[in-house]
Parts: sequence; structure tokens; C-alpha cells
Amino acid sequence: MSPDEGGQAAAALAIARRVGFRGHVRDVSTTGGSLVFALRSGLQLRLGDEQNLALKLAVAARIFPLVRGAAYLDVSLPARPVAGSENAQPVGRG
Repeated sequence: MSPDEGGQAAAALAIARRVGFRGHVRDVSTTGGSLVFALRSGLQLRLGDEQNLALKLAVAARIFPLVRGAAYLDVSLPARPVAGSENAQPVGRG
């Protein structure tokens, strides 16, 4: 993790702590400016960039009970959260 990515991850954890989300996070990774929290439950929480993190975490907290068994929850676009399994393949309309 580069110093910039480390700073981004630390800032994300500070926001998670402030909104009461910190206890759920096992690990934080960042790739290409996109944040991912690995949660203690095994769920991968994909946050996207650092904009609107408090909103993204609030959306995730509301959706958790509905996505039991999912491998990931993507709230990078908080108005359009997506959950799925590791084996999910994107489906496009040609």
C-alpha cells in the first residue's frame, strides 16, 4: 500500500469510527483510489472513492440484514447499492 493509499485507508477508518462502524472492519485495502473494507462477517464492502463515505456506510448498515450470504456489497454509488456472490458474472444487454 502506498503512502497515499495508507492515508486514504486511515481517513476512511476514522470516518467509520465516527459513524459507529469501526467494530465491523477487519481489514482495509485500496486499489486505484477505490476503498474496500473486509468485514468481520466475511462480507467485502466496496466503497469506491472517499467521497460521501459517511453516506455510503449508512447505506451499507441499512442493507446488511438484507444481504446475508452475499460475498460483497458495493455502495460506491450509494443510490444504487449492489450485492452479489463471488461467482456472479456481469450480465450485459448487447
